[in-house]
Amino acid sequence: MDATEFPRIHYIDHPLTQKISMNNTLLKQIIKRVVFAVSTSETRPILTGVSLQIDNHSISVNATDGIRLAQHIEHLDIPMVTSLNVVIPGSTLYDLSKMLSEGENNTTEIEIGNKQIRFVSNGLTVQSALLEGAYPSIKNLIPPSHLSEVIVNTGVLLRVVERVSILAGENVTLSVLPAHKLQLISKSAEVGDVKEEIPLEQMEGEYFKVSFNGKYFRDILRAIDSENLRIKFAGKERPLVIQPVDMTSSTLFLITPMRTQD
Repeated sequence: MDATEFPRIHYIDHPLTQKISMNNTLLKQIIKRVVFAVSTSETRPILTGVSLQIDNHSISVNATDGIRLAQHIEHLDIPMVTSLNVVIPGSTLYDLSKMLSEGENNTTEIEIGNKQIRFVSNGLTVQSALLEGAYPSIKNLIPPSHLSEVIVNTGVLLRVVERVSILAGENVTLSVLPAHKLQLISKSAEVGDVKEEIPLEQMEGEYFKVSFNGKYFRDILRAIDSENLRIKFAGKERPLVIQPVDMTSSTLFLITPMRTQD
């Protein structure tokens, strides 16, 4: 292609609304924890993006497709002067994460304008238009209280969910049983019932039973880096709250249960 035919690049509009510097390893971790939850449907284009909210003391990153939600809050040592609320295309963050080099000394400058965002790191520049529209409020989606809480090993639970959903389908039922056991069942007309039980590290409250999409649950488990995770049950029709146990930052996941006849 002749250089004159290459599309003209419209650089970010100035003055900048906000400028942030972040370590690449941390940025990649944040993206991993939320980007999987963006919607792949264009029915509601705003949900294909990741909501970035900045206030004086924290950065809140949120993604939801209407069935699951991922939220990460990073607390800031240095307060921000300007508050901000923008929506970044999920595809931009996914591609950026694959291109960033990790390391203690590798950082990314995040420059945010009124309609665009730019990431600059070690000679790499990624620029994207921001999504327009109002991102839905997630505050009321998170149950304020719960009836039960269990703690389980993340890796063990992930492997069991993978086995039962692959063998017998994506409709997985999770039950908390006596003797500190967590049971997972998936049913299939071709294979029959696939059932596994794993020990709980800790259990408080009443026993419960809930069904969910196995793929969506696996995506959440794969985004958790901590050894153990916490599951909070607030009722059969309320979302399950899933949180890493031993991470210093605030990360939270929700998954909406599937309705069953049980």
